[in-house]
Amino acid sequence: MKPIRIRNNLKVIMAKRGINSLSELHRMKHMQRFSYTTIYNFANNIHKNFHEKLVVAICKELNCGLGELLYVDRGTDSGER
Repeated sequence: MKPIRIRNNLKVIMAKRGINSLSELHRMKHMQRFSYTTIYNFANNIHKNFHEKLVVAICKELNCGLGELLYVDRGTDSGER
């Protein structure tokens, strides 16, 4: 059994909002204070901790809630969230 992890839907939300790249997201008002690498790592679930200010900035910029952005990956093979 895989460990339970918190993952994000950032790329899905970006696609729904017509944002085609992480570079485009990085150029947005609330995102400019974060490095591209920080945003890339978050988007690709390459992180051990969440940067609260980054999560808040993403939610503001993309007009989404925390529950839409983050989900629990229970490590099941069925893709259950």
